[in-house]
Amino acid sequence: MPDQLRVNFYATFPKAEMGSDDFIQYVEMYPEFDRNETPARDIIGCDYKSGTFKALSKKGVTTDMKATIGSSVSGMYESDDKGWKVETTSEGRDNVDIGIDGQYEVNCTITKDFSKLDRDYGVFMSYKGTGGAGKHDGSGLADWGKSDIKFTLSEPTYDFGEVKDADYIVQPGSISETEVWAEDLDASKEGFGF
Repeated sequence: MPDQLRVNFYATFPKAEMGSDDFIQYVEMYPEFDRNETPARDIIGCDYKSGTFKALSKKGVTTDMKATIGSSVSGMYESDDKGWKVETTSEGRDNVDIGIDGQYEVNCTITKDFSKLDRDYGVFMSYKGTGGAGKHDGSGLADWGKSDIKFTLSEPTYDFGEVKDADYIVQPGSISETEVWAEDLDASKEGFGF
């Protein structure tokens, strides 16, 4: 969908360590051109606790995720006006495909819709950052692994299909006409053409 950004998270967690704590899947990213030692990052992710997912988001962060989250996850929960929402989830499934006992598979997809009219076109660029997963026990985040990432958000291309003259010409005119007067047009119709 050209007006929707979809972020898919996938992780397998050690089942023995899950308990009742929060489990977080996240990406922290910044523009590739930013050469600061501590670039301002945008963090997006999913928080999973007791079968419930919530979208996470925070902007302008200059510390890594482990230091950013502190003792509370709630400050990163996205409200409706910020746009990120959980779309699909898959939780609570033993992962038998990877051949390791005691692993728990947790997936999450979050989406954000962009308006065609007032979108920030500055988001379309190359990014660097890290993606990871971890457990939050109320006092801090324990990393369960993260890796460097690099990706590009490309401006969408809209394809509306073939447009025919008949789609626009509601009141046909004559090629010999050189003037069209407003009183000659039917105000209940949408247009005219030659």
